[in-house]
Amino acid sequence: MKMSNLIRFDEFEVKPSHVDIKKGIRLPTEYSDDLAYFCGILAGDGHIELNLDKQRYGIHCSGNPLDEKPLYFDVLLPLLKKLFNLEVKVKDFHSGTFGFEFGSKWIATYLTQILGLPSNNKYNQLKIPFWIKENQPFLKSYIRGLADTDFCLTLKKRYKSLPYYPVITGASKSRAYMEEIASALELLGLKVSRSFDIVQKDIRFKRGFSIIHRIHIYGPTQLISWMKMIGFASPKHLNKFQLWQARNVNSDRLKVKIALVAATKLEN
Repeated sequence: MKMSNLIRFDEFEVKPSHVDIKKGIRLPTEYSDDLAYFCGILAGDGHIELNLDKQRYGIHCSGNPLDEKPLYFDVLLPLLKKLFNLEVKVKDFHSGTFGFEFGSKWIATYLTQILGLPSNNKYNQLKIPFWIKENQPFLKSYIRGLADTDFCLTLKKRYKSLPYYPVITGASKSRAYMEEIASALELLGLKVSRSFDIVQKDIRFKRGFSIIHRIHIYGPTQLISWMKMIGFASPKHLNKFQLWQARNVNSDRLKVKIALVAATKLEN
């Protein structure tokens, strides 16, 4: 049976505050690609604080100020306005990151209780929400949001002097979550490599290291499959995709030529 796109609020008892009402904030009443994408963004670079006992609740999302400001200005701020009729300001944080944060018990409980997103320490709770996992278009939008924040598209040199070979890489502190994302991508038809339990130096931890889990998608053919199926909205990733095209325009490899033709069709 196909799941209805209408969101059920049967057991949702939290009401908007006077501030929420004054701001004109609204909650989406239907599941959508935009809502799934925003959930992917929060899974990547977001944090939901929800402590009702201490009356502490809010949404925080931040990235690298060197190359992710266009994502916030051009994509995320308009998305917050579209989804919640919410206008927020972006800023530089003391941690050296850049993004937005706002307090709303109404939105924080909606995101966690209704949409199934994790709160507080998210890494031991991360998983693809049920309503997204059961709907392939929503799943693609969710992974796009995650990739725009927590994935990278890099070009490797391999056997040439100029980096040209594309690799999409995603990383998380949660092995279970990366495995779930990898499995979802494989079900969509992509080829995924896993590099789990990687120990890397990290002075932020007392033990001096952290453990990270990565997935990789290699090569021009898989890159085009990704762009057709999932794509990027982040200007940073789209610029790197254009750089890949430019650096391979004179390639004599048949696979690359086919991929470049497919890339041209994507833009038309």
